[in-house]
Amino acid sequence: MQQDRKGTRSRSARLASRMIAAAILGVASSAGMPLGEIHAQECSPRKTCSKIHSCEEARWYLENCSWGGRLDRDNDGSPCENLCGDGD
Repeated sequence: MQQDRKGTRSRSARLASRMIAAAILGVASSAGMPLGEIHAQECSPRKTCSKIHSCEEARWYLENCSWGGRLDRDNDGSPCENLCGDGD
């Protein structure tokens, strides 16, 4: 983080922070997540397909969590077949 002599963040650092936040909001909103409930997705606690609300969310867990493979019971690369289809 860039700081001036008074220890406050510089204008360019504040702008960069705003741009990052805008990018995060854009990604979350395009994935169908309500803007009022945006938070970093975490791998804890473990989730089951009945607790997952979209195929995109299921794929995120599959790709990013150590337990994500459990969401793909038939090992066809498609998690939560009730949300994402059968992988064909």
